[in-house]
Amino acid sequence: MFVLYFITSIKEFGFMHVRIQTWFPFQIQIYINGREWLCKRLDSKGIGYRRYDNSIIQVDDVKRRRR
Repeated sequence: MFVLYFITSIKEFGFMHVRIQTWFPFQIQIYINGREWLCKRLDSKGIGYRRYDNSIIQVDDVKRRRR
């Protein structure tokens, strides 16, 4: 029995990986990095933030800015 892993990057979500088991009932799991998704959302809204290692340690403006 094997487990297949696929690593990819999607514009809206950032890095993610997919796990597919090769035996019945053929489960598929999709893992999305929540921090990458959040950083992409903050970038798209123009909200500044600061990252350190694997965490977000500061957000400049939590209110939604209009462009």
